[in-house]
Amino acid sequence: MTALVCHKLQEALYAHLKDDSVLMGLLAGIYDEVPTGSALPYLTFGETRADGMALKDRDCSQIAFDIMVWSEDHGQMEVKELMAEVDRAMKSFEPDVLDVSFAGLRFIGSNTIRQITPERMLYRGRLAYRIRAYEGVSAA
Repeated sequence: MTALVCHKLQEALYAHLKDDSVLMGLLAGIYDEVPTGSALPYLTFGETRADGMALKDRDCSQIAFDIMVWSEDHGQMEVKELMAEVDRAMKSFEPDVLDVSFAGLRFIGSNTIRQITPERMLYRGRLAYRIRAYEGVSAA
Protein backbone atom coordinates (compact mmCIF):
# COMPACT_ATOMS: atom_id res chain seq x y z
CA MET A 1 0.00 0.00 0.00
CA THR A 2 1.47 3.29 -1.02
CA ALA A 3 1.44 6.67 0.65
CA LEU A 4 -0.62 7.78 -2.35
CA VAL A 5 -3.56 5.78 -1.00
CA CYS A 6 -3.33 7.72 2.28
CA HIS A 7 -3.28 10.94 0.26
CA LYS A 8 -6.38 9.84 -1.68
CA LEU A 9 -8.08 9.06 1.62
CA GLN A 10 -7.27 12.53 2.97
CA GLU A 11 -8.64 14.15 -0.20
CA ALA A 12 -11.87 12.16 0.18
CA LEU A 13 -12.08 13.11 3.87
CA TYR A 14 -11.56 16.78 3.05
CA ALA A 15 -14.30 16.74 0.40
CA HIS A 16 -16.72 14.88 2.67
CA LEU A 17 -16.22 17.15 5.67
CA LYS A 18 -16.21 20.32 3.53
CA ASP A 19 -19.59 19.30 2.07
CA ASP A 20 -21.17 19.04 5.53
CA SER A 21 -22.98 22.38 5.93
CA VAL A 22 -23.65 21.92 9.67
CA LEU A 23 -19.97 21.24 10.39
CA MET A 24 -18.76 24.05 8.13
CA GLY A 25 -21.17 26.42 9.87
CA LEU A 26 -19.17 25.83 13.07
CA LEU A 27 -15.64 25.92 11.62
CA ALA A 28 -13.55 28.73 10.14
CA GLY A 29 -11.78 26.21 7.89
CA ILE A 30 -10.34 22.77 7.23
CA TYR A 31 -6.59 22.57 6.72
CA ASP A 32 -3.70 20.24 6.14
CA GLU A 33 -1.22 23.02 6.97
CA VAL A 34 -2.85 25.91 8.82
CA PRO A 35 -2.15 29.31 7.23
CA THR A 36 -0.65 31.89 9.58
CA GLY A 37 -3.32 34.05 11.17
CA SER A 38 -6.20 31.63 10.51
CA ALA A 39 -9.36 32.18 12.51
CA LEU A 40 -10.45 29.58 15.02
CA PRO A 41 -12.08 27.14 15.42
CA TYR A 42 -10.71 24.96 12.64
CA LEU A 43 -10.07 21.35 11.73
CA THR A 44 -6.74 19.81 10.72
CA PHE A 45 -5.58 16.39 9.63
CA GLY A 46 -3.24 14.70 12.07
CA GLU A 47 -1.11 11.57 11.93
CA THR A 48 -1.76 8.83 9.41
CA ARG A 49 -0.39 5.31 9.59
CA ALA A 50 -0.81 2.47 7.08
CA ASP A 51 -0.09 -1.13 8.08
CA GLY A 52 -0.13 -3.93 5.51
CA MET A 53 -2.45 -6.89 5.97
CA ALA A 54 -2.51 -10.16 4.04
CA LEU A 55 -5.99 -11.55 3.60
CA LYS A 56 -6.94 -14.93 2.21
CA ASP A 57 -7.59 -13.64 -1.30
CA ARG A 58 -5.85 -10.23 -1.47
CA ASP A 59 -3.62 -7.71 0.23
CA CYS A 60 -4.88 -4.59 1.91
CA SER A 61 -3.79 -1.92 4.33
CA GLN A 62 -5.33 -0.81 7.54
CA ILE A 63 -5.04 2.97 7.75
CA ALA A 64 -5.27 4.74 11.08
CA PHE A 65 -5.77 8.50 10.92
CA ASP A 66 -6.45 11.42 13.23
CA ILE A 67 -8.72 14.40 12.77
CA MET A 68 -7.95 17.36 15.03
CA VAL A 69 -10.22 20.25 16.01
CA TRP A 70 -8.81 23.43 17.54
CA SER A 71 -10.54 26.09 19.64
CA GLU A 72 -9.50 29.10 21.67
CA ASP A 73 -12.82 29.27 23.47
CA HIS A 74 -12.65 29.33 27.28
CA GLY A 75 -13.05 25.77 28.48
CA GLN A 76 -13.37 22.50 26.59
CA MET A 77 -17.05 22.62 25.63
CA GLU A 78 -16.63 24.10 22.14
CA VAL A 79 -13.93 21.59 21.16
CA LYS A 80 -16.07 18.71 22.47
CA GLU A 81 -19.11 19.94 20.53
CA LEU A 82 -16.97 20.18 17.39
CA MET A 83 -15.69 16.65 17.97
CA ALA A 84 -19.28 15.40 18.22
CA GLU A 85 -20.13 17.07 14.91
CA VAL A 86 -17.07 15.59 13.19
CA ASP A 87 -18.00 12.14 14.49
CA ARG A 88 -21.58 12.61 13.26
CA ALA A 89 -20.28 13.56 9.81
CA MET A 90 -17.90 10.58 9.76
CA LYS A 91 -20.79 8.15 10.20
CA SER A 92 -21.77 8.80 6.57
CA PHE A 93 -18.21 8.77 5.17
CA GLU A 94 -18.01 6.35 2.23
CA PRO A 95 -14.97 7.31 0.14
CA ASP A 96 -15.34 6.94 -3.62
CA VAL A 97 -11.78 6.79 -4.93
CA LEU A 98 -10.60 5.48 -8.31
CA ASP A 99 -8.67 2.16 -8.03
CA VAL A 100 -9.10 1.96 -4.24
CA SER A 101 -11.90 0.44 -2.23
CA PHE A 102 -12.29 1.44 1.42
CA ALA A 103 -14.24 -0.56 4.01
CA GLY A 104 -14.72 -0.99 7.72
CA LEU A 105 -14.44 2.56 9.04
CA ARG A 106 -14.15 2.40 12.82
CA PHE A 107 -13.88 5.03 15.54
CA ILE A 108 -10.85 4.20 17.71
CA GLY A 109 -10.94 6.90 20.37
CA SER A 110 -10.65 10.58 21.22
CA ASN A 111 -9.07 12.97 23.66
CA THR A 112 -8.89 16.67 24.44
CA ILE A 113 -5.88 18.59 25.63
CA ARG A 114 -5.18 22.17 26.64
CA GLN A 115 -2.17 23.69 24.90
CA ILE A 116 -0.68 26.85 26.33
CA THR A 117 1.61 29.03 24.26
CA PRO A 118 3.05 32.46 25.13
CA GLU A 119 0.41 34.05 22.87
CA ARG A 120 -2.72 32.14 23.87
CA MET A 121 -4.36 29.02 25.22
CA LEU A 122 -5.91 26.53 22.82
CA TYR A 123 -7.94 23.38 23.23
CA ARG A 124 -7.23 20.55 20.81
CA GLY A 125 -9.55 17.62 20.28
CA ARG A 126 -8.29 14.48 18.55
CA LEU A 127 -10.53 11.87 16.97
CA ALA A 128 -8.86 8.65 15.83
CA TYR A 129 -10.30 6.38 13.14
CA ARG A 130 -9.30 3.25 11.27
CA ILE A 131 -10.30 2.04 7.80
CA ARG A 132 -9.21 -0.74 5.44
CA ALA A 133 -8.02 0.06 1.90
CA TYR A 134 -7.85 -2.35 -1.03
CA GLU A 135 -5.77 -1.10 -4.00
CA GLY A 136 -6.72 -1.99 -7.55
CA VAL A 137 -10.41 -2.25 -6.67
CA SER A 138 -12.64 0.61 -7.73
CA ALA A 139 -15.26 1.79 -5.28
CA ALA A 140 -17.72 2.61 -8.06
